[in-house]
Order: sequence, then C-alpha cells, then structure tokens
Amino acid sequence: MKKILVVAFVAVYSLSSNAQDVLVRKGGEVENVKVLEVSPTEVKYKKSNNEDGPVFIEKRSNIYSIKYKNGDVQLFYNESEQKGSVLANSASPNKTGIDNSNMSSTSVYSNYGKEKKFSHDIDFYVRDAWGIGYQFRKEISSYFGWNIIGVSYMSDFDDITDVGIVNVRALGIRLSTPDVKTVRFFADLRLGYSFVYANFDFPLDHKFSWLNGTRYRGNFFGLDFSPGIQFCKYYSVSYNLNFLKNGDGKILTHWGKFTITI
Repeated sequence: MKKILVVAFVAVYSLSSNAQDVLVRKGGEVENVKVLEVSPTEVKYKKSNNEDGPVFIEKRSNIYSIKYKNGDVQLFYNESEQKGSVLANSASPNKTGIDNSNMSSTSVYSNYGKEKKFSHDIDFYVRDAWGIGYQFRKEISSYFGWNIIGVSYMSDFDDITDVGIVNVRALGIRLSTPDVKTVRFFADLRLGYSFVYANFDFPLDHKFSWLNGTRYRGNFFGLDFSPGIQFCKYYSVSYNLNFLKNGDGKILTHWGKFTITI
C-alpha cells in the first residue's frame, strides 16, 4: 500500500513540478527540491521554494528515489542488488519513472540470519496419533542454521495402548534453498536421545515381538529428518521421519508436522 501511495504522490508532483527535482523518501514523504550533489552516502539539496536558503543533507539510505526535472529517475530503494543507482527514462510506459518490477520479487529471507539471530519453533505432529515439540535454532544465514536444542513428545501409535516417546535433540542443522519471494525449501537433521514407554494389551506376536512382557521402558539413540517448506518466515509444513535404535531393536515412525516460528 505504501508503494502505491508513493507512486501516486510522484505522479501528482511530476505534473505540477516539471521544472523541479522531486525527492521521495522511503517513508512516503515527497518534496520538491533542487539537488546539488549525490555522494555514495548522502544527498545534498536545497528546497525549491528557497533556493537561496540553507543546504540540507539526507542519507541515501532514507531515500526511495529522485525524479530530476529533465525526466530521469534515480532509484535508491534496492541499491545492494542493483549495484549502484538505476536511471529510468521518462519515456517508459511508467510515466512516474519509478520501476516497481523488482519490488514485488524482493525476498523476505534476504537478510535472514542477520536480522533474525535466533528462532523458536513450536511444532505440532499429526498422523493417527499426535505430538508436540519445541526447537531452538541459531540462524547463521538465510541458507544455514544450527538446531541447538529440541524436545518433543509423541503419543499413541501402531495399535499400542498407553505409549509415548520423549525426544531430546541436542545437535542438528538446517539447510535451506535459495528462496522465491516468501517461500523456501529446507531440511532439518537432528540427533539425540529418546525415551520410549509402552504398555501392551495384546500378545507380542507382531512386529514389536522383540519387546519383553506387556510393559516396556527403553532408552534409544534418536535421529530426526524433516524436509519441508517455509512460508513468510513464520509458518512451515514438513514431513518428519523419526528413527530410534538401541540394543533391543528399532522403531521408525512417520509424522506430518506443522510449525510456527517466532
């Protein structure tokens, strides 16, 4: 909405101020000026209604664009990607001279790991059972993060009554792909420890027959693998493969996972 207002302001000013420079700030403020100098860090100008008055200085980082009186437009809003200013000819179909083509494709993850140092994931596991979890992650960049510590609890699966798995994951990584606007793909790998308890109400003659008795308690080595898709930095859906193994045997469970990241 702000970008639409900026374009509207520039259009109005360009019609009434053809003999003046028009400075547009990122906050949406539009001002008629006479530009004196544009340096790598700042812009010096005088107000158009007082050209004999004082010289004003504005940081380039605060400026969206300058429309010069000859019709050229200098854009500042995305200089890091453009590697310098971009001049647009006033004869282009966009009469205001502002090029919005790159604005809609700007990624929300471009500074991930710089602006967001840590992430807290709240996980919800679903299938014919349920589970809940938490993950604390150190963001290194938009492509890599350290999964520092995570805990989760999963309950009721595979026709066993009163069963649960408590997972503690103390080491892991997240790898992410280059993003497309608000979406990116990722994969989590986490290692750690799991505690399993189960009370059975049937003879042990199926795939869990390696368990002894009708009650089982065991400690396992645990590994989670979760490929998924993240949306708008705050939401993600993934497939979670939970692999557990100890001297008694192994357990492999599959879960759908929905995550809220804060």
